[in-house]
Amino acid sequence: ETNPIFPKGKKDMRIQYLRDFIAPGNIKETIRISWRTRPNWIEIPTLLLDASAAPDIIEKIWNGADVKIHDIGAPLHMRVVGIVDKTYSNSNIVGKFDLEESDKIRTAQRFSQMRLAITTLASYYGHSRVVAGGSILLRKAINRNWLGPENVDWCHYGAMRGLDFAKFHAAAVSVGRMELPLRTIDGLVAALTYDDPKPELPFDRDGTGLVKGTNRPLMLPTGTQSFKMRSGENIEIPTPMHPRRWGRMIQRQYREEELNQFCGRLRPVYREGDMPVWFAMSSVIPEELIVDDFIHIDDLVFAIIF
Repeated sequence: ETNPIFPKGKKDMRIQYLRDFIAPGNIKETIRISWRTRPNWIEIPTLLLDASAAPDIIEKIWNGADVKIHDIGAPLHMRVVGIVDKTYSNSNIVGKFDLEESDKIRTAQRFSQMRLAITTLASYYGHSRVVAGGSILLRKAINRNWLGPENVDWCHYGAMRGLDFAKFHAAAVSVGRMELPLRTIDGLVAALTYDDPKPELPFDRDGTGLVKGTNRPLMLPTGTQSFKMRSGENIEIPTPMHPRRWGRMIQRQYREEELNQFCGRLRPVYREGDMPVWFAMSSVIPEELIVDDFIHIDDLVFAIIF
């Protein structure tokens, strides 16, 4: 970096000592290093076209340049239905090998119910096709030893930008969301804020992944996400939310924006004719979207036809 700016906090958190307590007496030690470089085209006027850029992050990357924003809104020709009876996280649906027997049974029941929900949607929209998406772990798990509906096409988070195959699909169903590990967020926050008068501290400040003085894993606190309904009312749903400004900004860039990317496979800005429907199986839906309904997965499987 040309003319480097020295860190302004009490401690440079771009370098952090991390410990993972794998088993009694088995500790994995890591040093995480994160940094930010200065673009070599910083003096050249640049036009950035990005549907999901965060202006504050862009200003940091462009070395404090005066970023002028022109926000061009566009209506989305799409309906949104939230299936919010559970989080539909990987651990909730796929589970782990070391679960208790009773927990494995409950996970298997949820997994089977999710397959049934996708099959039900495929039958509702049998005249067309349905695009399904989730984490790559879930995509592999759900399609292993299962001959799913022939009119369902899959994609996964982190690899769906630019995909154009679903622009005529009648429906979409997403399972869960892409949630960055806390330590990844901490590293990005450190790289972006180390030169601020008060750099934002990492959420995992001790680098142990545990609540200080305990053996409990460090978890994000539950926040409240407000949704605008097409009926005109607002509905609030609890969801894990990073409590700090830059951490929440980065979380949104990955979590909510990846869901925006998924529903964008339906090309709702350019669609004409009948509105496609996005069924979001998650407690997280981008706040700027208008939601038509919230349902339980049982409603989808056993009762409601859209």
